Amino acid sequence: MNEIESLEEAISLLEDQYSEEQVVVEPTLRAKQAVYPDIAVFQDSNHTKPFLLVEWSSLRTSHRAEQDLSDISEAVAGTEAPYGALLSPGVQFIFSGTSPGYQSYAHFPDIDKKEPADKRAVQSSAELDFLIDRCLGAQEAVRPNHARNDQAADEFLESLHLLLELRNTDGASPKGIEQSTISTLYSQIDDRYQWYQRGEELDNQFLIAAAGIFNGFSLDETDNDILMSLFEISDDDRRGGEYATPLEVARQMVRLSGPSSDDLVLDPAAGRGTVLSLVAKEGASGVGVEINPAILRIATFYVDLLKHDIEFTVGNFFKMRKDLRSFGDLLLISARFSTLVSWSRTFP
Repeated sequence: MNEIESLEEAISLLEDQYSEEQVVVEPTLRAKQAVYPDIAVFQDSNHTKPFLLVEWSSLRTSHRAEQDLSDISEAVAGTEAPYGALLSPGVQFIFSGTSPGYQSYAHFPDIDKKEPADKRAVQSSAELDFLIDRCLGAQEAVRPNHARNDQAADEFLESLHLLLELRNTDGASPKGIEQSTISTLYSQIDDRYQWYQRGEELDNQFLIAAAGIFNGFSLDETDNDILMSLFEISDDDRRGGEYATPLEVARQMVRLSGPSSDDLVLDPAAGRGTVLSLVAKEGASGVGVEINPAILRIATFYVDLLKHDIEFTVGNFFKMRKDLRSFGDLLLISARFSTLVSWSRTFP
């Protein structure tokens, strides 16, 4: 899809997709509503049947993004237009329905044709951040009680993991996801990884929300540099919470250690595997030890998402040092143990 940097470019894109006669700027809409879109695409030359309503947004702040999406959603609901879109530099969110029932699409739909079924890569970090915010908001709406910031982030990441697994199997539509589907997906992941330990199952409504919002997007085709945004979902991730090493800190650690493609890197307190994922990006292999099996469920998501050569072990590093020697020479990189060992050294 074309990169759009201005409202004028958005108008030109829509006129190329449809026609100048069907695209109207600052339209007059025959409906009871408080807000109006920047652009409307009509099904007819008389401009009586809106087909696609579009809001242009700078998305300069999260509040601005929320307000603009709320406005265009209200306009779609008020006019009963089949589709809406929020466009900005780096973001093209085309949807039907309203939150938390958004169904997103890869491309602008054709008039009088079926909904577009193909998917496209997420094209920018800004677009991925926008999708993450949409999904967190939708999942908040279906959550039965208030969750901590880090808990909501973990539930979101787990729902994306289940979505990846779903797409690799039968690819059921968002509305067709039952709780039994969730159980099957967990079993498939559990069978694939010996370190993976299932916890309480995620409610199917979380996966339905993620499947709808990410419907038009292919994570498999998205550049890994863009996907790295998924390591910093919550404020705790950015500050360095109980299990999170801030992404920039991890980057500098890996840069200083300089792993090569021949190295096998050990992180003795792996957490979500941030350091090891960056190491694998440089071509090295990784081994992670983590005492908390619950956090390894998130680490496993990153392994499946990024397709990295990493394996994990559940246990206490200080009681496993002899067992780890079976791997041979290991380059140790750890944020947790930085006060106990140097930034990187050959594991004895």
